[in-house]
Amino acid sequence: MAMHGVSRPGLGAIDAAPSRRTRAPVARRVRRLAPNLLLLAASLGVAVLAAEAVLRVVVGSPVHWRYPQERYASDPVLDHRLVPGQRAFTHDAPVAVNALGMRDHDVAAAISPGTRRVLAIGDSQTFGNGLPLDATWPKQLEQRLGAGGEVLNAGVPGTDTWQHERWLAELARSVRFDLVVLGLYANDVVPLPQRIGAEVALTNDGAHRVSYVLRRSALVTALWQARESIRSLIAPDPGALREQAIVTGIATPEMEPGWRQVETSLRGMQQIAREAHARLLVLVIPRRDQVSGQIAGAGFQQRAADIAARLGIDVVDALPPLRAAYRDFGDRLFLPWDGHDSAIANRVIAEALAAPVRSELDAGSPAHNTMPSEETP
Repeated sequence: MAMHGVSRPGLGAIDAAPSRRTRAPVARRVRRLAPNLLLLAASLGVAVLAAEAVLRVVVGSPVHWRYPQERYASDPVLDHRLVPGQRAFTHDAPVAVNALGMRDHDVAAAISPGTRRVLAIGDSQTFGNGLPLDATWPKQLEQRLGAGGEVLNAGVPGTDTWQHERWLAELARSVRFDLVVLGLYANDVVPLPQRIGAEVALTNDGAHRVSYVLRRSALVTALWQARESIRSLIAPDPGALREQAIVTGIATPEMEPGWRQVETSLRGMQQIAREAHARLLVLVIPRRDQVSGQIAGAGFQQRAADIAARLGIDVVDALPPLRAAYRDFGDRLFLPWDGHDSAIANRVIAEALAAPVRSELDAGSPAHNTMPSEETP
């Protein structure tokens, strides 16, 4: 017993402090492996840099965000709106929001003599996510109308047709206009939600800022998009499936309320425009997969045109000119890694709109130069 008890501290000491003979082989193995580990690290670094360079050449540089990004306020009527008077960025393009909440210069209520005013309403494709203001289709349209033409960009990202109707009603109480152009996009076909005025998702919180920095890398962005694609294959996003049905024109019971909401909202916007002695024109903006030909049909465009025809509203379909432009410009019609329309696509849309807008303005009443009445809805 005594011998056994004495031997345990000795064994413990050996375990806690290995002898030089034990440490030496480990040190030699580390010294032998060190060059290989350094070579492996260097090879991985070169591979990452090469992948980054190739992706930037093939796809383009990833989105670069500057701070602050555009900010939104929760609203009990519109659900959310752009914070008026802010100076911010959309990606790295400057954003200036006027006192009315439009991405535009300050606007007088009355229209200057000899000027015709067009009000452009829609979602992020009208607002111009990732683009300078002058590159958006409303401002490129203004350039094509020439002297006497004014086009105000009242697009708000993340909005749908029911919000566009309410936004138009609000603007009609503040400014005069001769024509409203509604930019209708596939994801705008949703019914009025049961709950509005919810808390707005942040664009400048810490999580977003970290994400934006990481995604300045083309490789990180590609890996993130691959992850999202795999996730959608495993568990398809219900919203994406609904939008796919809308684009292809498949009638589904789930989305019929959305189409009814579109018709109701268009009728409401038409009435607001009439009471403002103005006209309404619908611009149907296609999705990227429609422009590229990945989806050959035009079910969304046809359904929108049918609704507008019942209401007596003229429609401009941007799909044919954008498909034609795709043959020359390919994916340059879209922002790299983002999917929103690029300045080139916005130019094509503006060119397609110019003649119909002039026709609508010529068919309308003279420009207004008086303040709107309080009774205007």
